[in-house]
Amino acid sequence: MKRKICIFNESISKSGGIERVTINLANMWAAKGYDVEILTISHGHPFYKLSPGIKVHSLNLTVRMGMGDQIILFGKLVWKVRKFLKNKQYDFLIAIWTSRCIVSIIASMGLPVKVVACEHIAYGATKTYFKKLRNLLYPYAAAVISLTDTDRKKYLKLNNHAYTIENAVGYDFFNLKSNVRDSKVILAVGRETPQKGFDLLVESWHLIYKKYPTWQIRIVGDNFTNKTYATLVLNKIKQYGLQDTIHIISETNNIKKEYSDAAFYVMASRYEGLPMVLLEAMAAGLPAVSFDCPTGPREIIKDGETGILVRNGSITELAKSIAYMIENVDKRKKYGMMAHLDVKRRFSTEAIAKKWDDLFNIIS
Repeated sequence: MKRKICIFNESISKSGGIERVTINLANMWAAKGYDVEILTISHGHPFYKLSPGIKVHSLNLTVRMGMGDQIILFGKLVWKVRKFLKNKQYDFLIAIWTSRCIVSIIASMGLPVKVVACEHIAYGATKTYFKKLRNLLYPYAAAVISLTDTDRKKYLKLNNHAYTIENAVGYDFFNLKSNVRDSKVILAVGRETPQKGFDLLVESWHLIYKKYPTWQIRIVGDNFTNKTYATLVLNKIKQYGLQDTIHIISETNNIKKEYSDAAFYVMASRYEGLPMVLLEAMAAGLPAVSFDCPTGPREIIKDGETGILVRNGSITELAKSIAYMIENVDKRKKYGMMAHLDVKRRFSTEAIAKKWDDLFNIIS
């Protein structure tokens, strides 16, 4: 059956995880012959490669973070999205992120399109006012998608059609050959926000870096400058004299090279949904060290098989696990090989596409 699908997100011009997810979903469905379009709030060219023939529409609105600006934007979005949907004949509107899900449910009321609310952050990490709106409106969605079974059970209290569908990893990441044995680069990737815990990573590296003078940490962020949190992280690096062993680079169009050049991946996040960068790194054959934050890493890493899960927030245990990975090259190589195979089995495009088709059949 040919389906007509629209994916609604804030942007596809950034290098973040949900932008990657949006493009991956669009490309996956286009490859199956579905009619796929993308609706964005703000205008911009795709950061990631988008398959030819996928139409991109923009509401041409600017997102600002002030409370007053957010309220005004919310009203504009409901009106503009509803006007947009009235002129289309979509079967499904796939809304990415809590705020877009809420807007989509309100904007589509009385229209034939089925809204699928896709969550990409831990259930408890949403802002309080969005939690209240979520509780009120999610029962009206055709389905709610969680990235983890832990959160799916919570969404079942709001909507009987709550399912777990993980992020899919693109084929190209499985074809990478990482330099796990010989590299002396520890890789971390993410936005410069407290969520990603780069300050905790710096604290951990500070405890052990003198033992490993030839090793370095590479943090790939998105324009890691001139923001409060970025400044905090940079000041810590300077305070501890780590400028020669921690290198920060801005977003890159060649993240695959970063995966290929690394020995292993480290994630110090305070909370996650289901992190795409962790999936991509492991698909590329990198073993991982990560905090066992409430959701996300534990659904991906098999502790002692594909990487190491560290007690959440423990700087000393993170340092010990990083040291273990540095010193045990054979274990590092084995973990990396198993990570590649396990992610390919569970998170390949084929595996995730089947889950989506099963969902569409249920709610059609």
